Amino acid sequence: MDLSGVNSRAGRSQTKSKRPSRRQVLSFTALSGLALWACTEGPSEIGLEKRRATGGQQPKDLPFTAVVSSTLSTAGAQGHLQLPLDLAVTRTRSLVPVTARETRLIEIWRSEHWTTNFHIKKVLLSEIHKVGTTRDAIEPIDKPRFWITRTARTFIDGREPVIAFAANGDVRAYPLQVLLWHEVVNDVVGGEPVAVTYCPRTNTWRVFDRRVVNATVRFGVSGNVRNGGLLMWDTLTQTWWQQLNGEAVVGDLTGIRLETRPSLLVSYSDFQRAFPDGRVLSTEWPVVHGSYGTTPYPGYDSRQIPSMYFSGRLDARLPATRRVLAMAVDGDALAVDLDRLVQQRTINISLGDRPVVAVWFPGTVSVLDQTEIRHSRDTGTAMAYERKVGERTLSFDATAEGFKDRETGSTWNLWGHGIRGPMQGARLSPMVHSNSLWFSWVGTYPETRLLT
Repeated sequence: MDLSGVNSRAGRSQTKSKRPSRRQVLSFTALSGLALWACTEGPSEIGLEKRRATGGQQPKDLPFTAVVSSTLSTAGAQGHLQLPLDLAVTRTRSLVPVTARETRLIEIWRSEHWTTNFHIKKVLLSEIHKVGTTRDAIEPIDKPRFWITRTARTFIDGREPVIAFAANGDVRAYPLQVLLWHEVVNDVVGGEPVAVTYCPRTNTWRVFDRRVVNATVRFGVSGNVRNGGLLMWDTLTQTWWQQLNGEAVVGDLTGIRLETRPSLLVSYSDFQRAFPDGRVLSTEWPVVHGSYGTTPYPGYDSRQIPSMYFSGRLDARLPATRRVLAMAVDGDALAVDLDRLVQQRTINISLGDRPVVAVWFPGTVSVLDQTEIRHSRDTGTAMAYERKVGERTLSFDATAEGFKDRETGSTWNLWGHGIRGPMQGARLSPMVHSNSLWFSWVGTYPETRLLT
């Protein structure tokens, strides 16, 4: 089974190029059960000697940072990491120089054993805020285990939200009651290495392909945020990545953007009905400061002001913590006010040169409302599909069962499947989208078009 193109590999940006020079390759060396990735200007031994001579600090003349990372997880280091030959040229225009004030920040991060290359960045380091935890203190899940849907019913309420993702016939659900406490799950789904992520401070979920220029990387929780949202880090280069858009913003890989895989946020009941043989992420990991089924962010999405870690300017077009159906394609960013979408249920729009339909369905609760998630209010879930099947562009209206296209009168469900009429069996392709809080989305995409 697939989720209407969720397992599509279209749009991968990696291309074959000429063999890189030695200075562009990170060499891999096994050492006492650890993977030592050392950037070199020549043979790897030279890079290792330079690292020893500097006591682990990054030599300024090296283009990459030497990093020690664990290979004990399913995420482990694989392959040789090499930058695209044109990256150093194309990203130069967007790099931001280190200021005197930022030098002090770098000293603090170095004291916390970060070997990140802070001299390669496209954002101000002053925009980054520590959330009171060390890296991976919010512990990502590296060896996920799953239950069948019948077992999962014993710990998850039917209205609770789950991230539904499928690849190559492998269908899985990741409950937000688990992601709230871990934020990153390094997984392999249908043979595809992915990172399933959720940032509760922005209400943004994302599924990323973990393959970065020919290497499979493991992602963690840096303990830092920007625009109020999660900054992930990879254990190969210790580059920091903005979770909302998958872009590397500080470190050696700055300028690279992860491939985001389409996924849907649905209620557990909807997932179970559609995929009775699907697998559900289990709750077999300890939670230090709380328990699954509860949220450490009660009332968060009802605040008048956003996260205390947001230092940017608020966009007054909407209240800061209003949910929006948000998406961006080819430089065109769009947000649909969920208050309007709740009223209309279905809106036909365009994003870039793509015809899109935005839909909303009730029956999914917020994980940022009541302490016990099952008692939270029903905020529903919004999703976006490309409203094109083959060469045919469709327009939709809401119905009691889902939505219906005007051209054939066929009925479609929340999974984008044609369930009745001439288009029965057809499938719409899901867009990469989120139900983010307004302040975080527009902080990342300030030129966002807003539909209210």
